[in-house]
Amino acid sequence: MKTKLRALLIALTCVALTVGFSGCGMLKTIRENARIASERTILETPAEDALVGLFNDALAASMAAGVEVDESVSSHIGRPRLESETESAAADILGKCADALKNLITEADPGSGEREIESGDLSDTLLRPVDAADVKAASARRNLVNVAVTDENGKEISDEEGNLVTEQKISDNFAEVTLSFHETETKTETDDDGSEKETVTVLPVDAALAQKYFGAAPDRAGILREFEKLSAYLQVEDYEIEYKACELTALIDLDAVEAHTVRCVKNFTVTAEVTGVGAFADMGRLTVAFDGSAETDYTFEFISED
Repeated sequence: MKTKLRALLIALTCVALTVGFSGCGMLKTIRENARIASERTILETPAEDALVGLFNDALAASMAAGVEVDESVSSHIGRPRLESETESAAADILGKCADALKNLITEADPGSGEREIESGDLSDTLLRPVDAADVKAASARRNLVNVAVTDENGKEISDEEGNLVTEQKISDNFAEVTLSFHETETKTETDDDGSEKETVTVLPVDAALAQKYFGAAPDRAGILREFEKLSAYLQVEDYEIEYKACELTALIDLDAVEAHTVRCVKNFTVTAEVTGVGAFADMGRLTVAFDGSAETDYTFEFISED
């Protein structure tokens, strides 16, 4: 029987393990968690420098074993920001044109949608091996569960108030691996009162790198032709896309070395230089900018072992 993603069952199990930690049910749940943890061989979390290789191996295994891949695409576009060299009564009207600009720039993108893909034909997806040299940071997150602390004789330990002492342990052999293709810059600023504040800024990602893993940008010539629809209000001179935080995240079964889900997320800022014409000529040169993000999720389906 074909089943959805074993990871879903793991997730539901983790939820069940964490429910009921109140009243009499808390002790029973903690003891059961301790029993499960003691019977399962938990694999260590791979080192950071091994995560890209793990991702590639798991992806290859899933693409070979998965009978079908579900793809889900969604995007979000923030409200455009309009900057003008001059102030005019026409500013509010022209500001509304920023929404039209946003739509024109992004209408070539996939938007949102879902489809089912046979795992043998993934050439038009974002699923591909990653070059370790392209990754700026890698991390792995594990599922944790509370278990009872015991002494050398296996007896559960309680604190001075009689409450059972617990600790967190890894609950399964799934790891959420995140590969980041952006770098960050941390700056420390001192306020007037002498207090220090750290700010973390995401540095731009090279366009070729972002498009390599997160999809090609819309055709520039075609988009500029689309701007002609607004020629009665403004003239678009050019626009640019700056990529920000870009990450791949995969839920990987460390036992089978298979990827159950892969998520591709890119963030970007679009900036267009425009000039008001006709009734808006007194607006002068304008800069229209907006932020956006696009997310593509892949879920592998496998043949049940039952």
